[in-house]
Amino acid sequence: MKTNLIIKRILFYIVSFTWGALMSVIGLLALFFTLPFGEFKIYHGRICKRIGRNRYWGGLELGCFFFVSTFDDEYLMMHEAGHGIQNCLFGPLFPIVVGIPSAVRYWYREIKVRKNPGIQLPDYYSIWFEKQASDWGAKYIVTDRI
Repeated sequence: MKTNLIIKRILFYIVSFTWGALMSVIGLLALFFTLPFGEFKIYHGRICKRIGRNRYWGGLELGCFFFVSTFDDEYLMMHEAGHGIQNCLFGPLFPIVVGIPSAVRYWYREIKVRKNPGIQLPDYYSIWFEKQASDWGAKYIVTDRI
């Protein structure tokens, strides 16, 4: 592994546990409580916990940790890792600016679809914070430029 990549990954964790500490500490606690369940995966230097067999539950990013179902979905893992970069940028504002709005939007959409399976909703990534997470995941995570 290139020295530059190692330095960038170390910086990611330093920023995640300083400026982005709120979400990363919550993620660390969640990781601790889910130890008996699922499995770990290292995804481009990020710690991923794979839990559950329902491929449709999506994912959850908590600081520098993220949680997804046990199905390998490269795009979902890249997207959740992109939220980790957002956490580094927004720090303690992340829950207000991205985290809570993302969770509310996800569950709102789930409830709408369950009540009316034929409903046509806007693309999930049409809102800025979801699109940004996917874009940043594609740009910085998969190519290991961060």
